[in-house]
This record gives sequence, C-alpha cells and structure tokens, in this order.
Amino acid sequence: MYLKAAPHPNTRDCLITLMSRFQFISILCCATMISVSALAFVSEEILAGQIDQQFAELWERKGLTPSELCTDGEFLRRAHLHVNGRVPTLAEVETFLEDETPDKRNRVINALVGGLGYTEHWANVWTVRLNGRQRGADNEPLFNMLYDWFEEQLISNTPYDEIARQLISAQGSSSQDKSIAFLARWSEAPRNMAVRVSKIFLGVRMQCAQCHDHPYEAVKREEFWETAAFFQGIEVERPQRRSDPWRLSQRGNGRLRIPDTDKTLSARYILGDAPIAKPAERRRVLGDALTAADNRYFSLALVNWMWSQFMGRGMVSPVDDMSLGTRQRPMHRDVFNLLSDDFIAANFDLQRLARVIMKSEVFQRSTEPNGTNRFDSNYLSKASPRAMTPEQLMNSLVEIGGFNDMVTDSMSRGGTGEEYIRRLRQQMDTFVILYDNDEMGEVLNFQGTIQQALFMMNSDIANRFVADPESPISNMAESRDGMKTRMEELSLRILSRPATASERRRFRNHVNNAESKLQGFQDVAWVMLNSTEFFYIH
Repeated sequence: MYLKAAPHPNTRDCLITLMSRFQFISILCCATMISVSALAFVSEEILAGQIDQQFAELWERKGLTPSELCTDGEFLRRAHLHVNGRVPTLAEVETFLEDETPDKRNRVINALVGGLGYTEHWANVWTVRLNGRQRGADNEPLFNMLYDWFEEQLISNTPYDEIARQLISAQGSSSQDKSIAFLARWSEAPRNMAVRVSKIFLGVRMQCAQCHDHPYEAVKREEFWETAAFFQGIEVERPQRRSDPWRLSQRGNGRLRIPDTDKTLSARYILGDAPIAKPAERRRVLGDALTAADNRYFSLALVNWMWSQFMGRGMVSPVDDMSLGTRQRPMHRDVFNLLSDDFIAANFDLQRLARVIMKSEVFQRSTEPNGTNRFDSNYLSKASPRAMTPEQLMNSLVEIGGFNDMVTDSMSRGGTGEEYIRRLRQQMDTFVILYDNDEMGEVLNFQGTIQQALFMMNSDIANRFVADPESPISNMAESRDGMKTRMEELSLRILSRPATASERRRFRNHVNNAESKLQGFQDVAWVMLNSTEFFYIH
C-alpha cells in the first residue's frame, strides 16, 4: 500500500535576483548577456494567467486565432493521462461532467497532482527518462530500485535541486541509498555518465565532442573529457545473490586521458569555476555547481522537459538540445523565463510547476483547428494529439477492464492476485518492446507505428481484460439496464465522453444482431479500444 503524498514544503517567499555567470551566451539572449530578475512568488492561477496573456500576444503577432478550450471530457481524460498515467474511471467521469461549478478544472488539477496516481506514474516517467525502458540483464533491478527511490521523493515533493544533487553524488550501498541506480546503470565508462548528466540536467548534447570540438556547440573536446573526469574511478559491485545490495564507490584522482592522445585532464565544471579541494568530493562539487540558482541551464532544462511532457513539445525542441550558444530559439522566450524564474523562487517545486502548466488555457486548448491555425505546429494555438506511452495505454486497459478490482477480489478470497499481475507484466513487456528506440525517447508527438496498431488489433492485449468474465464489460452485457444506459456507460468508461446518437444506434444494431449480448458488447468495446480516439491523447 502506498502512502498518500504529503503537502509540498514551504517555498521561499522572496525575490531572487539571477545573473548568468556563464562564459557562453545564454540561449535566451539575442546578442549580449542579460540579467533575468526572478518573480515574487505568486499564486498558480495568476501565473497561469500570465502565461495565457503572453501566448495571446504571440498568437496575435503571428496572425493565429487559438482553438476553443477542450470539452470537459477531453480535459479530464487529458489531465488523468498526464498525471495518473491512465484514463479516468467511470465514477470520475460522471462526477466531473455533472459538476457545474466554474473552478472544477482547477480543483481536479489540485487533487490529482501530488496524489497516489501522480507519485506512481511520475516515478515511472522519471525512471524511464534516466535509465531507459530496457529491462534486460542488470537494467531490471536497477530500474525497479530507481523507481522506488523516485516514488519516495515524489511523495514528499523533494525539491528538484536536491533530487539532482543526490543522483549525481550518490554512492554506497543500495540498502541505504537506492539513488545509486542511476549512475550504476551508466557505469561502463565515464563518458556515458557525462553524456547522460549533460542531457538530463543541462539539456545539452555533448557527445559529439568526444572525438573533436563540437561542430555547432560551444563545447571543446577537452571540455567533454574534463566533464567525464568527474565520473572517473566509479566502480559498481553487483550483488551475488538477489537479496544482496548493490554498491557504488569511486576511487582515483579525477584525471582522465583523452583517448588516442598523451593529454591527461582533471575534472572541471564546463560552465564556470567550481574548485575541487579533494578529488573524492568531485561529484558533490559538480552537483552543487549544476544546481546553483544562477545556473540558468539547470532550471531551464527541467522546465523545458516538463513543458514538453504536458504540451507535446518543448520550449526548445528536442528537449536535450538547448544549445550552449544561440543556435536554438525557444517557442516563447518570455514564458520560458517566467516559468524558470518561478521554479527557482518556489524552491524547485515540481508539483507547483505541473499545476501551473495544467491550469493555463494553453494546456487546455482543443485539438480541433480553425481556419487560421490549421498548420500551426510551433506556437500551441491548438493542442497537438499524440500517442499514449505504453504505460499509459496498459494502465488504461487495466482500469477499463477492472483489473485492480480483480486483484482486490482475489486477495479478499485469500489469494495474492499473482495470476492477474503476471498476465499484466507479460503484456506490458511485449508492448514496451514496440516503443523502444536507440535514444530511449518519449512518444510526444502525434505518432505511433503500424506495428503498434497491428499489435493492438491482432493480439489479445485488450481481450485479456475486457473479455474476462469478471470484467465490467461482461457485467454490463448481463445488466438489465436499458441499451441506451449501457451504451452510455461503455462510452464514458472507454472514451470519457457520452456516446453520440449515431454511435448508440450503430452499436445497438450490432449488439442486437450478435450471437450473444456478451459477444456484442465485447465487439463494441474492442472497436472503441482500437480507435484513434482512444489510442491518442487529444
């Protein structure tokens, strides 16, 4: 049983003046360095309103009329998929659609972010981001270890700078510190860790500088290996038995020889001077330097990634290619700064950032285009639909098929629910393979593959749940409620909206002509589950 999330810690209600001290030109500057003043701490609703105003001015300059706000059903489905990683339950849909209070969307956002579903889903999102989806060999225990650690951090809403420092400086035994799973995953070579850390915590791709000066970044080859030197000497001790802990330690003096040369370099922070008094403390020094309030890249990289999770694309895209020069321009420079400043002023509060983004009308726009924004793919004047992640899809099927209730019923009868859990894991492993790619990237755009669609249609991934004798779909077929009521319930359960008159008519005709009511309802459910409307976040 998971604990409910605790209230987020007090934030610093103060002005923080930020001055870039980089030797590079900030991506937010046009030609010269600028000073960015942080905002006084304001309410989430006011900040969301400022974001909307800034985008309204952008759309006007671009000659774009924004799409209308999405419907209540679309909003609720979108919110649950992003926060809980699943579609809303039938009861949640019915309650929300019946609610006529004007602030119901904000109240749902406040209830979701920080709740049980949030901590479980976002622990997985973060673990996938850091360690990838691949579960072979050592990756599976390390994935599970890091997931458990992230869940604890999200329950307590640990500030993001603390999370980052811990991940970068972690060492010791997994029995005391499960955060070692991140560096243990990439421990084959210091260069692997340098690449991952720079991508995730700075939003910068450094890997091209391994062999030569970066062709379009302000990163020299020597600077890459000076960064890699922070991770020189890391050793991982794998457990001999499953019950034994993992161990991560670091030795050496923090010096690395550049391959195929006679040149040896010491660890040095690429964005400024970070004195290293003792080599053994070099990763702690790196963590402190990366997460400093005046390191604009740290907060901007996180805001960029979070924005992409909710909006489908980052302020700068790709999210790990923000650039140390002026090559990349953000979607909206002022909003990017606004969110970054607030993130720092709010003590790097991940929950607040999620709520602010979701409370904006930019997040709540419909995917339905109008005559002016049909071809807009850059400025969010309409929402961009995209395929669910495999976790969102599987969690949604589990909810629709009543899987959780089956496990609970099994346990109430003295069982463990292991049969259902094993079935779910088998299906999940098969489906996740179809989402793997070399960069372990997220599915953020309106995409999906033919293989994924065919797998959904031809496998029993859906039928395993909806056709189970204990599933809500089977119970619905046997119900004595009228056909209209049952069709309405089926649409609300799967698509989070009422069925149209045309859909009810076609579905009723199919059920009445099927071999049995059960077969007819299962057919209708299968069609809904394999529809574009279900498969995508819209």
